[in-house]
Amino acid sequence: MSTDRVIAWEALIAYDTTIFVFIVYRTWTTHRDYASRRIQIPLLNLILRDGLYLQLMVLANLANVLTFYLCGPYLRGALSTFANRYNTN
Repeated sequence: MSTDRVIAWEALIAYDTTIFVFIVYRTWTTHRDYASRRIQIPLLNLILRDGLYLQLMVLANLANVLTFYLCGPYLRGALSTFANRYNTN
């Protein structure tokens, strides 16, 4: 019944993941550009700088989707308010 509503949240995860892949690709090219100029910035620092907020958005949405599939009827979508609030900030 309520698992029909999870499709919108799954689409949001797919969208956020696609954007994150683009950010990681752009970060990788920036890292290579810095390396060619002999500027040493660790790749992990660049990924955290560029994509940390998006990573947290994906995790919040994933936790919400898991409540739809794994929790009982009273807890399904219990994290929807949190995930929605986190995505709008």
